[in-house]
Amino acid sequence: MMSEVEPMLDNNHTGGKDTLSIGSVAKQAGVSERTIRYYEEIGILKPFAYTPAGHRLYSQDSLSRLRRIRELQDLMGFNLDGIAAVLKSEDQLDLIRTKYFQVEGHTDQQVELIEAALKTVGELATKVQAKIERLEAFKAELSTRAKKYKTVEMNLKESRIKK
Repeated sequence: MMSEVEPMLDNNHTGGKDTLSIGSVAKQAGVSERTIRYYEEIGILKPFAYTPAGHRLYSQDSLSRLRRIRELQDLMGFNLDGIAAVLKSEDQLDLIRTKYFQVEGHTDQQVELIEAALKTVGELATKVQAKIERLEAFKAELSTRAKKYKTVEMNLKESRIKK
Protein backbone atom coordinates (compact mmCIF):
# COMPACT_ATOMS: atom_id res chain seq x y z
CA MET A 1 0.00 0.00 0.00
CA MET A 2 1.40 3.39 -1.01
CA SER A 3 1.64 5.98 1.74
CA GLU A 4 -0.21 9.27 1.32
CA VAL A 5 2.98 11.31 1.72
CA GLU A 6 6.51 10.43 0.67
CA PRO A 7 8.94 12.35 2.88
CA MET A 8 12.03 13.88 1.34
CA LEU A 9 15.38 13.57 3.01
CA ASP A 10 15.85 16.91 4.75
CA ASN A 11 15.97 18.30 8.26
CA ASN A 12 12.37 19.54 8.32
CA HIS A 13 10.60 16.56 9.90
CA THR A 14 7.02 17.06 11.07
CA GLY A 15 5.89 13.46 11.39
CA GLY A 16 3.19 14.09 8.78
CA LYS A 17 1.48 16.77 10.85
CA ASP A 18 0.78 20.32 9.81
CA THR A 19 1.94 19.95 6.23
CA LEU A 20 1.05 22.86 3.97
CA SER A 21 0.44 23.06 0.24
CA ILE A 22 2.59 25.30 -1.91
CA GLY A 23 -0.37 27.66 -2.31
CA SER A 24 -0.86 27.93 1.43
CA VAL A 25 2.83 28.57 2.05
CA ALA A 26 2.94 31.15 -0.74
CA LYS A 27 -0.06 32.99 0.68
CA GLN A 28 1.25 32.94 4.27
CA ALA A 29 4.70 34.17 3.20
CA GLY A 30 3.41 36.73 0.71
CA VAL A 31 5.21 35.28 -2.30
CA SER A 32 4.13 33.52 -5.48
CA GLU A 33 4.17 29.78 -6.00
CA ARG A 34 6.63 30.42 -8.81
CA THR A 35 9.00 32.09 -6.34
CA ILE A 36 8.84 29.06 -4.07
CA ARG A 37 9.59 26.74 -7.00
CA TYR A 38 12.54 28.95 -7.96
CA TYR A 39 13.89 28.87 -4.41
CA GLU A 40 13.64 25.08 -4.56
CA GLU A 41 15.42 25.06 -7.93
CA ILE A 42 18.37 27.05 -6.59
CA GLY A 43 18.51 24.98 -3.41
CA ILE A 44 17.55 27.43 -0.65
CA LEU A 45 14.14 25.93 0.15
CA LYS A 46 13.02 22.32 0.04
CA PRO A 47 9.55 20.83 0.36
CA PHE A 48 9.08 18.59 3.36
CA ALA A 49 7.46 15.91 1.23
CA TYR A 50 5.65 15.13 -2.00
CA THR A 51 2.23 13.54 -2.36
CA PRO A 52 1.99 10.45 -4.60
CA ALA A 53 0.68 12.81 -7.27
CA GLY A 54 3.91 14.83 -7.00
CA HIS A 55 2.48 17.87 -5.22
CA ARG A 56 4.88 19.65 -2.88
CA LEU A 57 4.11 19.72 0.83
CA TYR A 58 5.81 22.06 3.27
CA SER A 59 6.27 22.00 7.02
CA GLN A 60 6.10 24.88 9.47
CA ASP A 61 9.93 24.77 9.45
CA SER A 62 9.83 25.27 5.67
CA LEU A 63 7.49 28.23 6.11
CA SER A 64 9.83 29.70 8.75
CA ARG A 65 12.77 29.27 6.39
CA LEU A 66 10.86 30.99 3.60
CA ARG A 67 10.07 33.88 5.93
CA ARG A 68 13.77 34.05 6.83
CA ILE A 69 14.67 34.20 3.14
CA ARG A 70 12.25 37.10 2.65
CA GLU A 71 13.61 38.87 5.74
CA LEU A 72 17.18 38.57 4.49
CA GLN A 73 16.07 39.81 1.09
CA ASP A 74 13.74 42.63 2.11
CA LEU A 75 15.19 43.96 5.34
CA MET A 76 18.87 43.14 4.95
CA GLY A 77 19.10 43.65 1.20
CA PHE A 78 20.89 40.38 0.49
CA ASN A 79 20.76 38.93 -3.00
CA LEU A 80 20.02 35.22 -3.44
CA ASP A 81 23.70 34.26 -3.38
CA GLY A 82 24.12 36.14 -0.10
CA ILE A 83 20.97 34.53 1.28
CA ALA A 84 22.25 31.08 0.32
CA ALA A 85 25.51 31.80 2.16
CA VAL A 86 23.67 33.00 5.29
CA LEU A 87 21.34 29.99 5.25
CA LYS A 88 24.29 27.64 4.79
CA SER A 89 25.96 29.20 7.84
CA GLU A 90 22.76 28.96 9.87
CA ASP A 91 22.29 25.32 8.82
CA GLN A 92 25.91 24.62 9.81
CA LEU A 93 25.29 26.18 13.23
CA ASP A 94 22.19 24.01 13.69
CA LEU A 95 24.23 20.92 12.83
CA ILE A 96 26.99 21.94 15.24
CA ARG A 97 24.41 22.51 17.99
CA THR A 98 22.93 19.04 17.42
CA LYS A 99 26.36 17.38 17.45
CA TYR A 100 27.33 19.31 20.59
CA PHE A 101 24.50 17.76 22.57
CA GLN A 102 25.17 14.32 21.10
CA VAL A 103 28.73 14.32 22.44
CA GLU A 104 27.83 15.66 25.87
CA GLY A 105 30.50 14.63 28.34
CA HIS A 106 33.23 14.52 25.68
CA THR A 107 34.83 17.86 26.42
CA ASP A 108 37.44 17.76 23.66
CA GLN A 109 34.80 17.18 20.99
CA GLN A 110 32.58 19.88 22.48
CA VAL A 111 35.46 22.36 22.42
CA GLU A 112 36.09 21.55 18.74
CA LEU A 113 32.41 22.11 18.00
CA ILE A 114 32.39 25.42 19.87
CA GLU A 115 35.46 26.50 17.90
CA ALA A 116 33.69 25.55 14.65
CA ALA A 117 30.61 27.51 15.74
CA LEU A 118 32.74 30.55 16.57
CA LYS A 119 34.41 30.35 13.16
CA THR A 120 31.04 30.10 11.40
CA VAL A 121 29.58 33.01 13.40
CA GLY A 122 32.70 35.07 12.74
CA GLU A 123 32.49 34.46 8.99
CA LEU A 124 28.80 35.38 9.00
CA ALA A 125 29.48 38.53 11.03
CA THR A 126 32.17 39.52 8.51
CA LYS A 127 29.67 39.19 5.65
CA VAL A 128 27.10 41.26 7.53
CA GLN A 129 29.71 43.90 8.39
CA ALA A 130 30.72 44.16 4.74
CA LYS A 131 27.07 44.67 3.82
CA ILE A 132 26.70 47.35 6.51
CA GLU A 133 29.80 49.15 5.23
CA ARG A 134 28.45 49.16 1.67
CA LEU A 135 25.12 50.51 2.92
CA GLU A 136 26.87 53.21 4.97
CA ALA A 137 28.91 54.26 1.93
CA PHE A 138 25.72 54.48 -0.12
CA LYS A 139 24.06 56.52 2.63
CA ALA A 140 27.03 58.91 2.70
CA GLU A 141 26.80 59.27 -1.09
CA LEU A 142 23.11 60.13 -0.80
CA SER A 143 23.86 62.65 1.93
CA THR A 144 26.45 64.34 -0.30
CA ARG A 145 23.95 64.50 -3.16
CA ALA A 146 21.29 65.95 -0.86
CA LYS A 147 23.71 68.70 0.26
CA LYS A 148 24.46 69.59 -3.36
CA TYR A 149 20.75 69.74 -4.18
CA LYS A 150 20.14 71.91 -1.10
CA THR A 151 22.86 74.33 -2.23
CA VAL A 152 21.38 74.54 -5.72
CA GLU A 153 17.92 75.02 -4.25
CA MET A 154 19.11 77.84 -1.98
CA ASN A 155 20.95 79.55 -4.86
CA LEU A 156 17.84 79.38 -7.04
CA LYS A 157 15.64 80.79 -4.29
CA GLU A 158 18.10 83.62 -3.62
CA SER A 159 18.31 84.51 -7.29
CA ARG A 160 14.51 84.51 -7.50
CA ILE A 161 14.30 86.90 -4.52
CA LYS A 162 16.86 89.30 -6.05
CA LYS A 163 14.84 89.63 -9.25
